[in-house]
Amino acid sequence: MSVATELALIYGGDLSIQSNNDIQLSIDVQGSPEATYERVLRIILTNPITYDVNGNPLVRPDDLFHANFGSGARAAIGEPYTPALVSAVNARILAALASDPYVVSTPAPTVTWTTVSAGEYNLVVSLTSVTGQPFTLPAIPLSAIGVVPSGAQNG
Repeated sequence: MSVATELALIYGGDLSIQSNNDIQLSIDVQGSPEATYERVLRIILTNPITYDVNGNPLVRPDDLFHANFGSGARAAIGEPYTPALVSAVNARILAALASDPYVVSTPAPTVTWTTVSAGEYNLVVSLTSVTGQPFTLPAIPLSAIGVVPSGAQNG
């Protein structure tokens, strides 16, 4: 097996092999959601730079070369579950998706939080890619974030 083939397999579909055996990034095409999945998951899980109320940097960004990239959803891990937290994380995710040229604005992406059990819940993001294909990411478990009241669901 060539190194290119091994890399394409290791990176879960966001890389593909060209006919000349070169590596290329997967692109959004009808029926092939791998590129959409990888890119949107990266947007959701990457933390941008954050500032305090005076405009001073609090936390350095995950991507030093693109300091404002990402939604910062991972930064919510460990925070107590509150309606304010859900609202803030939803707003950050939707704003980050709005900046992605491969995600259409109509119909608007949706973010849903569902309870799995006490203290465990999932984040589900649905959107439409530029190919016109509706797409729902597999549920992202956020069990490390505070305790969720039984039956809580926000969207």
